[in-house]
Amino acid sequence: MWLSPDAEGVTFPQISVAHGQHQFTAEPEQTAPAASVLGNANSKIYHLPHCPGFLKISPKNRVSFADEGSASDAGYRMARNC
Repeated sequence: MWLSPDAEGVTFPQISVAHGQHQFTAEPEQTAPAASVLGNANSKIYHLPHCPGFLKISPKNRVSFADEGSASDAGYRMARNC
């Protein structure tokens, strides 16, 4: 699976590399989206963080919701594979 460098919701582990006397550490830069529910504006389907399609929604089509009730009230339905 390939992820773009700007993929949202991806957390990378801290990486440390020792080279001779030097220690290099890369801090994680990306974290999960603040929204607990992401909807697709085109399909009117929402996904929860554990759903396979949560991060597959195109950023231009993403609609963030605080919870499932908010998504449902906006006319979205939960993904069938969730």
